[in-house]
Amino acid sequence: SEHAPVGIQDRHKLRLRLVTSFFAVGILLALVLAGDWGILLGSLGAAVFASRELFALFEAKGYRPASNLGIVACLSIMVLTYLSGTRFHGAFLTAVFVLSFIALIIRGAPWFPHGNLLEGLSGRGLPDKLTGPQIASISDVATTFLGILYTGWLPSFVILLRKFEVAATVSPEGQRYVTAGGIAYHYPPGIWLTYLFFAIVVATDVGAYFVGKLLGRHPLIGPLSPRKTTEGALGGLLSAVAIATLFGLLADVGLRACNLPPLLFPWWQCTCLAILTSITAQVSDLSESLIKRDVGKRDAAELIPGHGGMLDRVDSYLLSGAVAYWYILYFWKIFP
Repeated sequence: SEHAPVGIQDRHKLRLRLVTSFFAVGILLALVLAGDWGILLGSLGAAVFASRELFALFEAKGYRPASNLGIVACLSIMVLTYLSGTRFHGAFLTAVFVLSFIALIIRGAPWFPHGNLLEGLSGRGLPDKLTGPQIASISDVATTFLGILYTGWLPSFVILLRKFEVAATVSPEGQRYVTAGGIAYHYPPGIWLTYLFFAIVVATDVGAYFVGKLLGRHPLIGPLSPRKTTEGALGGLLSAVAIATLFGLLADVGLRACNLPPLLFPWWQCTCLAILTSITAQVSDLSESLIKRDVGKRDAAELIPGHGGMLDRVDSYLLSGAVAYWYILYFWKIFP
């Protein structure tokens, strides 16, 4: 079905969103410039709020995940990724899975009389019916692990984008940059890869918002997210491709024309990365919409003026960071 474009109806909210976004972009630029530790600090700050909001959504639906264990796990995987790359990701997920079962199983123990101790530490009181031993359900286990993957493990790959170094001989995983044929190769500097990634996601969000508002007629996904349109999705994709391609041309062809070493070579890899990352960012946005729609809430929280909660602000980055990292690691090999 079709509908008329809705236009910009609440201009005050739009101005509020623009002002908030301006400050957020400034902070983001500074964190990326500071180095991989800057991205770590920013990721930890975002993860604290985003994971709390996600587990609160699960609880509003009636599930009882091990929320505090999940929040601690989200922060831990980011620190671990910063220190050692992906080398211990498998061991971490194994440990978290076992600990999740332990934390939920002991709820039903007769010697555990005060509900879920981990949730008691959060300051959110438990209803009277949940005091005393409680037998956890499969959904409690599933939402605990989903929360850790969604707001901790997957976003941790953004930290690794900044750790790429053009002069390095060892990858963030501790492996040498050598092909199967023994040929050494380099990657672009991590700072420019990170700026490129954030530019792609921001362009996707901005393009999808304005094109959808002004030109959107055909619903993209239906009741799951009624305000999203096919025109908006295409607008976000094309905006991301245009920005990334221009970014790549300036950092490659433009610098070489000035007899300077290129920062992003070859430029067409920026275009390929934009297509993949933009599509994934929109899927990531819809994944949060799925959760909120199931819970029956429009926003995850009211933390950021004009945007809702932290989860509403970073939803496009949750899945796309990991996809961008693996694409760069395996497909962006720059040969001397």
